[in-house]
Amino acid sequence: MIAEAERNVSIHFGFRRDEKAADRDLRKVSTPGSKTYRVFPSRKQIRKRYGASRKDINAVRAEVSSAGLDLKMDPTGIFGAISGPADVMSSWLGVEFQGEFLLDGTTLQIGWPSEPPASIRKFVRKGEWVPLDVLADFTELSGAEIPVSKQSEGPKSFAGRNLGTPKGCLKNAPITVPGTKLGFAETSYAYNQLNTAYGIDELPRKKRVGRQTKLAIIAWGSGYSEENLEFSRECFKLPKMSFTRSSVPGLLGALPDGDEGDLDVQVAQSVLPVGSSVDIIEQAPFTADPRTFLAYAAAYRGELPNAVSLSYAICELILGETSPYLATGFQMADSVANRLALAGVSVFAASGDYGSSGCTNFTGDKQKAVGLPSSLSSFIAVGGSRIVLNKDNSRKKEYAWNDEGLQPPIGPQPTAGGGGKSVLVAKPWWQRKAGISGKTRSVPDISAHASLGPGWPLWTGDSGLPTIVSGTSAATPLLAASVATIGGNEIAQGRPTLGLLSPLLYDLGSSSSQIHDIRKGNNDPYDQGCCSAGKGYDRATGLGSLNVGVFGNSLPSPAITTKRANG
Repeated sequence: MIAEAERNVSIHFGFRRDEKAADRDLRKVSTPGSKTYRVFPSRKQIRKRYGASRKDINAVRAEVSSAGLDLKMDPTGIFGAISGPADVMSSWLGVEFQGEFLLDGTTLQIGWPSEPPASIRKFVRKGEWVPLDVLADFTELSGAEIPVSKQSEGPKSFAGRNLGTPKGCLKNAPITVPGTKLGFAETSYAYNQLNTAYGIDELPRKKRVGRQTKLAIIAWGSGYSEENLEFSRECFKLPKMSFTRSSVPGLLGALPDGDEGDLDVQVAQSVLPVGSSVDIIEQAPFTADPRTFLAYAAAYRGELPNAVSLSYAICELILGETSPYLATGFQMADSVANRLALAGVSVFAASGDYGSSGCTNFTGDKQKAVGLPSSLSSFIAVGGSRIVLNKDNSRKKEYAWNDEGLQPPIGPQPTAGGGGKSVLVAKPWWQRKAGISGKTRSVPDISAHASLGPGWPLWTGDSGLPTIVSGTSAATPLLAASVATIGGNEIAQGRPTLGLLSPLLYDLGSSSSQIHDIRKGNNDPYDQGCCSAGKGYDRATGLGSLNVGVFGNSLPSPAITTKRANG
């Protein structure tokens, strides 16, 4: 398929900038006890201090304008987009326009030379030239078939039954497993149960908090159904709140409904107080659009959210195989997440669902690997656990998530919480301070229930009936929505939001009342020797699970009590 020469096309690139200063100042505003703890700069200050210089922007704008092209800067000051007709772009780049190619019948990609022109090369940050434009209706993300592990020393066998007291419609839902008497009330947790177990129901729920509670959800390839969202709300008698969709450049229309998108919004809805606002930022899957930074840049524009949630994890080891520009996309996404954190936004990412073998669902390779973007230092990495409840829904026990031990007929399943050591990202300052071993970033940071035994209730598809699911894709929006609520209460009290939580979490440690230490189980369904839960930090569950109510009600005070500077 050959493109018309007049088609408008764009190239994104990162400007040279002072990332060291941004990292240094993020450390200051994120470290409890510092003179600027939670004293977040405005976005105007962030752009001026850590973005491209006005001189560099003007120089690039003059160069591209002389060629008949436009330069549009992102509000972060990190990157810009050069755009114009395809034939004009070709002439400026000094190459013949080569047209377009299709991916999976749904996505057009337009490619350009892999190096910027000499006239602007010195202004482009190394490795941040993305000569690729994308027009996507939608392309499915599919992985390799996952074989069942033959692990000889797996987790202890468990039935995975709900021993607590669920509320809502689950008791009247149809049988979960055909040919058995197992229903939803036995095989999944109701939201009231997990909210009690993790202390979420101790958070303020009034409308004045909800009005200040804003969450952004990044959706890569899977949208959500408003009808299914309403089914879940009615079942569990949840409060009303607003959900809006937005999309990044290159995505044509809304993403189709999918279980991943439905799970994100339904879990968020189960946590957030009445009157909250949720923005779902949609983008084609990374297989079609490697410009992953665009979704985070969208969260940075407009009214800032209190937290951002992403329920996807991409194996670090397949970056080059997937797209030559995916590594660039994540490098720039980490910079944008850094600016979000500097502005007071907490950015969460799921660690994945295949244990310490994070490439399994992509390539079938079982070697040790962790997932991006959770391994990046500006992100809070969420792992998986399996929680067991008392009759009153209080927390009885909690294990590292590994469903290999889940008994039939629902199990076993070769799924577990992502965790291990990064091969790409250096150990961040807060892990060095806490004495975490190794030279590179360890994930996860914190965990929450992700098991199928019991699982999470989900309405998806068009049957109008629930199903049960598992994954850090549920644990991540649970924690992100909890922190967004805490942030909303802080704003309502005249204080700033939380920003990057990791330094605070590691300061508190696993022995604090705010964090439940998880000491049993492993996330090693493929016998790779990593990782087991134990006392203190481990790469199976991180620091443990968050006691949300206690955490939210005992935050260290900001250095200056002031509301967020939103400008």
